[in-house]
Amino acid sequence: DCEVVQSIEIDSSSGSGYYGATARKASQAFGDAADDIEDDGLKSAMGTLSRVFGAAGRARGAIGASRAIAKSSKAYTKALDTWTSALGTCAKQSFGSDDDDTTSTTSEDD
Repeated sequence: DCEVVQSIEIDSSSGSGYYGATARKASQAFGDAADDIEDDGLKSAMGTLSRVFGAAGRARGAIGASRAIAKSSKAYTKALDTWTSALGTCAKQSFGSDDDDTTSTTSEDD
């Protein structure tokens, strides 16, 4: 999963922020990543991010995109937290000697 998480790239060269074409590209990137993720919690988070950015990409302008994100604010925030936690876990693993490239959304202390 780490390889997938760390390979997500969003082309923001259109300069539109996270609405319009950039949001649609983000939606595609997270959707593609979700297809390749094994961890159920992380897969769900990627799917949520894909849906939220898809809605933001279909909205009219920055205000419409903000409204679309706000409608899903709780799920969006949780998904974003899960994704950024996975990024941190993967970065930490890449500096260690751990060859395990899986990413769990639950801690070992649970």
